[in-house]
Amino acid sequence: IGAVALLACWWGEHDFGRALWLSIFHSVSAFCNAGFSLFSDNLIGQQRNASVLGILATLIVVGGIGFPVLHDLRARLRGKLRLTTHTRIVLVSTSILIVVGAASFLLFEWDRELRSLGLVDRVVNALFMSISPRTAGFNAVDYEAISNDSLFLTVALMWIGGAPGSVAGGVKVTTVSLLALLVWARLRGDHHVSVGGRTVPDETVHRATGLAVGMVLILLSFTLVMLEFEPASADRGEERAQMVSHVFEVQSALSTVGLSMNLTPTLADSSKLALVFVMLLGRVGPLAVIGAMAARGKHSTFRYPHEDVLIG
Repeated sequence: IGAVALLACWWGEHDFGRALWLSIFHSVSAFCNAGFSLFSDNLIGQQRNASVLGILATLIVVGGIGFPVLHDLRARLRGKLRLTTHTRIVLVSTSILIVVGAASFLLFEWDRELRSLGLVDRVVNALFMSISPRTAGFNAVDYEAISNDSLFLTVALMWIGGAPGSVAGGVKVTTVSLLALLVWARLRGDHHVSVGGRTVPDETVHRATGLAVGMVLILLSFTLVMLEFEPASADRGEERAQMVSHVFEVQSALSTVGLSMNLTPTLADSSKLALVFVMLLGRVGPLAVIGAMAARGKHSTFRYPHEDVLIG
């Protein structure tokens, strides 16, 4: 469906064979959240093609919400009375991230990277900037030229990623949602996390917390590794700018996004190998790696006496 829709947009710009191949390739790349493009500038040349960006954004979202959610939605259309709690969390959190992200990018880039575009194109590009970092990796803007506000938001969206059971990477929207619900529960004095009339098992909340902490530690560790691998600059301001680029690069690799501030080609071979390892780790998943390591160890069948620790 996506390929046919893209073909209708590109047929007038290219001959039929070229348009057909572009449509098939980009529809697969979008749905699988790959972010590869056959255009030399990725999708920057499509900035004023709202239909193309809208189709690709839709494919990215459908591929990123996860196959369990798609199956649940299909069952709902066939008469199922209730969507699962997982599906409801994914759909609500994804919608919030898209809307809040797009509004923020409009605010940050209205008179900057998006200033040359009309109203409709500005809105569509802001939506695309909100959707693509989680975790498709298409870029319709030059990420080296956007503001620091937009860079920070993009890194945050890359860290969050898509939904479990999808083609997307990141810490996952359910993890972030459970952490937010955990904070809300503690503020209300509740001992358990509840949503939509259902209580989420404590073990699931613990896994979400562990995954979030693990992703932050991996980001910090490999950013430090890459800073050590790369030669220091004599210009202090340039060196500070490089640190931002390295954080962006590592997070993009960890969440298997593929966005870059044009840093990748200039990296040392050791840094590129580090990014390869980070991408593999991000694709397999930190929890899976830790779980595989823990499965080989011996598990205690006893507990030590309880003793509390001060927090906060």
